[in-house]
Formats: sequence, C-alpha cells, structure tokens
Amino acid sequence: MTKITTIASCGNSPKQEFLRDINIAFAQGHSKILIESATDDIVWEIVGDKPLKA
Repeated sequence: MTKITTIASCGNSPKQEFLRDINIAFAQGHSKILIESATDDIVWEIVGDKPLKA
C-alpha cells in the first residue's frame, strides 16, 4: 500500500490538485490518466534513471 501525503490547502490551487492526482495515478499504475494528462513532448526525469520521453 502506498501512502501519499500532501499539504492541506484552501482548495483554490488547481495546479497542486493536478500534481497530487498525477502522482496518485502514477503510484497506482493508472497509465491512461497519465497519457491523457500529458502533451506529446513530455519528458519525465526520474532521479537516478534515464529520462522518459513520449
């Protein structure tokens, strides 16, 4: 089980909510959400690994 902890906000931060949702989708392996949320030129840089490109 993965636990994701976020800082409580006033609910007025769409970017923060988007990043939270993307991280949850990634942790749970929901690739469809990740693909739908990214542009064709995305580069995902993971520390200690090679960059992932679309």
